[in-house]
Amino acid sequence: MTHAVLHAVFIALHVMQVERATVCFADHYTTAPITGTLLVRVEDGQQQPRSLRAAGDCVNVPVGAWRVRRVGYRSTSITLRGGATDTVWFQPTTSAGVMPLTVLDTIQARAGRVPAAVARTVVTVSTSTARRAGAGTVSQLLEQLPYVSMRASRGETGLSLRGSRREQVVVTLDGLALNDPASGIADVADIPLATLSSATVALGADPVNGGSGAAGGVIALTRAAQRVMSAHLGAFGSRGGEAGWSVAGGPVVAHATVMYRTAINDYAFVNDAGASGRREREERVNNDETRAALSVGLTADRWQLFALASRADRGMVGPINVRAYDRDRARTHRVLVRGQAMLPRAQVTTGVRYFSLDYRDPARPASDARAESIASDLAVQGSAALSTRLPVTASWRAGAGADALRATGGISQSRTRAFVASQAILQRSSWRVEAGARADVIEGTAAVPSFTVAAERPVGAGFSLGARVAQAMRVPTLYDLYFSSPQRVTVRTLRPERVLADVDVSAHWKRATILGRAAIDASLVSRTTRDAIIWFPGNFGWSPANVGQEQLQGGELRAHLAAGWGELSAWSTVYDSQLITDALRIPTPYVARVAFGGSAFLRAGSLTGAVMSRVSGRRPFSAGPRNAAFELPAVALMDVSVSHPLPRSLQPKAVTTSVVWSISNVMNVEWQSVRGFPAARRSWMLSFLFQPTR
Repeated sequence: MTHAVLHAVFIALHVMQVERATVCFADHYTTAPITGTLLVRVEDGQQQPRSLRAAGDCVNVPVGAWRVRRVGYRSTSITLRGGATDTVWFQPTTSAGVMPLTVLDTIQARAGRVPAAVARTVVTVSTSTARRAGAGTVSQLLEQLPYVSMRASRGETGLSLRGSRREQVVVTLDGLALNDPASGIADVADIPLATLSSATVALGADPVNGGSGAAGGVIALTRAAQRVMSAHLGAFGSRGGEAGWSVAGGPVVAHATVMYRTAINDYAFVNDAGASGRREREERVNNDETRAALSVGLTADRWQLFALASRADRGMVGPINVRAYDRDRARTHRVLVRGQAMLPRAQVTTGVRYFSLDYRDPARPASDARAESIASDLAVQGSAALSTRLPVTASWRAGAGADALRATGGISQSRTRAFVASQAILQRSSWRVEAGARADVIEGTAAVPSFTVAAERPVGAGFSLGARVAQAMRVPTLYDLYFSSPQRVTVRTLRPERVLADVDVSAHWKRATILGRAAIDASLVSRTTRDAIIWFPGNFGWSPANVGQEQLQGGELRAHLAAGWGELSAWSTVYDSQLITDALRIPTPYVARVAFGGSAFLRAGSLTGAVMSRVSGRRPFSAGPRNAAFELPAVALMDVSVSHPLPRSLQPKAVTTSVVWSISNVMNVEWQSVRGFPAARRSWMLSFLFQPTR
């Protein structure tokens, strides 16, 4: 009798048990995690009032039919089956900003395997991973991305991909380009790290998805509505803090972040280019910086609004052989506002960016300058399936904008621009083809057409082969044309630079092994650029010029292994980049022939250790034939960090507190990312991260 009762109770509990499945969300293009997705229950074809919003990139829900909504992505339906151990990676497609406009059926992969972007090298680093490796700023987050070369001078953080210049890398925040129209550069140092969930590097020219200027590739930053607070202190007077808070009210999630950071940065260095001609130890002066930023966002299932405002004050120390400018100061203001709404058959995106720079030279007041720029954009996009028989989806996007640039001395530039783009994707179970075209019309420049074609096919055992061919273009900016600085001597008329062909042949391998999830990516690249806009360092004129052609050939290799005990990653690049004018061939400044790096994350209980390394070969810094006397020496840098939670006895209630101890440039190397601008040697940082548990 007792046995029968227990059996009946067991059956009743089994019937009452609701099977559940874990759904994770990742962008199909970058494979970066997507947060804030709304799931609406569907029963008998009708949407039910019951809905929930994913706080992170994964959520556990009852099995069945759900409608998935996320502003910037196509709303679609998924049917979840299986038990509580099943994980479905849902990869919606996006039409936000510069991201792809394609609409595909849901891609689902079991066992946590996420399909990679088609025929393109794409790597994502999450903010949480970067923090454990000692990152306290967005600049430090991007330093942990493979293939990324940092080019910093006078307080700005510039990025280089595939030997490109920093103006040839498009940096986006949730699809909105952050590159300043006056300089073409995206200085990411003003963005609070608490705003972001991840950063993704996508290599190669991409006119359709990246827009104007994306010759080297795209750095895609994704936002997250999270509750977090951090504080840090470190060497050279570095200290600061950030806080992010989010709250859900019905279908809307509101979030805000605030950041304040300051540093003295007066580190010692060896001056090997001073007036005396001797190597002398000196110390940077007036190299301090103070940055503050505030962001506010509202996200619903069919619209979103985001605003970011920042201010930076910093010293503008000159190169080590021009110490006369060491007292110069700069103050910058940035404001970014972006709105997005989903209509029944299309999506509208609009945004405004403002930037101002006040430059002060106490020794030469006549050299004081002010420059400001404002850019506005409006784009409409949509998509449709072309055929019921073939899995072909087409998308389109059209937009217009205007830039207004003003600087001291009566310098001004105003221009309007417009574009139209379309893309089609053919998806089969064994292969996939993408093809797109774009036409840019910019005031004062003839219409410039560009295209991209990519294909990838699995070949078995976890291998796939792919190929991409793309073009790109970049128009001269106010910085290229005038460069409001006391050092500027010559003003030249410049033509737009044009990437005639960026060719990429790649092989990818992903597979679960006894050691963990392993992946290897390899690619051969070739890029030809006509009328490349090159700054020739070492020439007193400090004036850019169009060269006849720039040619780059090379290869890239990356291996990655992830398991429960941690992660291992290593990458390498080999590039031969030359400028060709008539019969003259000279190496492209600052492009290293060989570079490689690696990272190791090791977990032991609650303790995580990280080691990041980066090696760059010799880099030419002047306009002339390759000569060791005009090259920066090879440099090897290493950073280490250890993170762990505070003991429970020291933890505040309802808050998880983590501590990160980090040392940068452990080997105390003297190095320069740009000739004449020394970088700090060994430094340390202590960081605290506070996250509420409920």
